[in-house]
This record gives sequence, structure tokens and C-alpha cells, in this order.
Amino acid sequence: MAGPGIPFITEQDDKKVTEFSTKLSRDFVFALSTDYTVQSIVTPSNIEINLYTFSDTERKHELLDLASRSLEYFSNRIGAYPYSKLVITETSLDSKGGIEYSGVIFIDSDYLLTSEDFFSITHAIGHQWFYNIIGNNQIKNAWMDEGLCDFIKEGFILSDVELDNKMNEEYAFLQTIISEITPNTLNSSLSDFACWSDYYNVHYLRGKMMFYSLCKIMGKESFEEFLFEYNQRFSFRIATPKDLTQTAEDVSGLELSTFFETWINDSELPQL
Repeated sequence: MAGPGIPFITEQDDKKVTEFSTKLSRDFVFALSTDYTVQSIVTPSNIEINLYTFSDTERKHELLDLASRSLEYFSNRIGAYPYSKLVITETSLDSKGGIEYSGVIFIDSDYLLTSEDFFSITHAIGHQWFYNIIGNNQIKNAWMDEGLCDFIKEGFILSDVELDNKMNEEYAFLQTIISEITPNTLNSSLSDFACWSDYYNVHYLRGKMMFYSLCKIMGKESFEEFLFEYNQRFSFRIATPKDLTQTAEDVSGLELSTFFETWINDSELPQL
């Protein structure tokens, strides 16, 4: 059995009972399989990562190493991971990649066996901060966790020059299709979208572009201070768009209302 926190196993009426003890969790999920095998790694900051799999793959060490480096990366940029463990569990999902929960990530079997890289896991680990530690309305303001996770993930994968090149390429792509997407603004709710690709191009891609542009305006050092302060102010609370924008203004000393207004509400893309 794979689940969050610390498991306690007891015998009750000839049955094995597993209870999980965890704190400060927004949700709870577990997985069961008689075929699970477990491999573990301990990060430099002493977080135990357990990988539960039932498929025969030689890439378990690769995934664990990436998970360890990703967890350290987000911890260093934003604030400490609040739990003693992270569990990554192979399951069968409707789409390739991973799905995040408090202290637990489900990873799709096909993705585990066929993916060229595991950077979807880096993104899912980022959600331990953005949705879990810092909550937000994921239906109405998905850019607050999806867009920010994706932008910070790019910094894990790419050098500064590579990041600039990729953002410019993706911005050029988004410019060519933005007028064909309805709705195409960040103030759009999940239920407003007719398909996944439109939702992705708005809340993931446009959201990522906005945070990249914000970093350029604030400066890298100030943006890093913003991430830390945002985490300090809203850990285990629910942040609103106003909370995020106010934190950015407070840290940078800049007036950013027009910047956020155009990126969030204008149908046309602002300049990058």
C-alpha cells in the first residue's frame, strides 16, 4: 500500500490494517497492489522518496534521481518541503504523465515505460508547493499553480540562454493561435474551455509566459525574493490573484497592476 505520511500497520481480527498519519494535507490518496515493489532514495535535505512500481523497468533509479533533484530545486527556490516523505506510485491514468496529491504523485504506467524524460514529474513535484502548500482556486485561477509550476520547472531544465530561446519560440507560437482560442484569457474558468489544448495553451502556456515576463521586469533576484515571500505569506492558506499580485508589488516596489491586468484580461497577448 502506498500513501502519504507515516504508515502504521497493525493486526486486527486476523486482518492487516494500515493507517497513515499526515499533517497539513489538502487531500488524501492511496494506492493498493499486491505487485508493488518499492525503491527509495534520500535527498540531501533528508527527505525520503519512495517509488512504488509493478512494471519491469530499468529506469527506476533515473526517476528517483530526477525526483530528488527536483524536490531540492523547488525547496531551495521557494521554501522547505514540509513532509518527511514523498511517494511516487505507478498507476494507470487516462493521460500520460503524473497527477499530484499532498505528499503523493501518481505516475502513468505507459509514461514510466516509454517517456524520453520524466519532467512531468518535476512539474508534479512543483505542485507540492503550488496547489498544496499555497492553495488557490484551481477551477477559476489555474494559472496560479499550472503557469507558475511550468515556469519554475523550465528553470530546472534549461540554462538562462536556453530559457530565453524557448520562451521566445513558445511566445511566437502562441501569438499565431491566440485569436483562434475561445476563451483565451487567464480569467477563464475550467468549464469555459471546450478542449484540453485550449485550456493548456491559456493556463499553462500563457500563464508561463506571464511569469517569465514578470521575472524580466522584476529582475531575477527580486523574482526569487517574490517566490520566497509568497510562500511565507500563504503557506497552507488559499491565495487569490490579488494576493499574488500584491506580493509581487510589495517585493519589487513596482506598480504592476497594468502588467497583470493586460496579461490576465486582454484577449491579445502583451509584449513579452
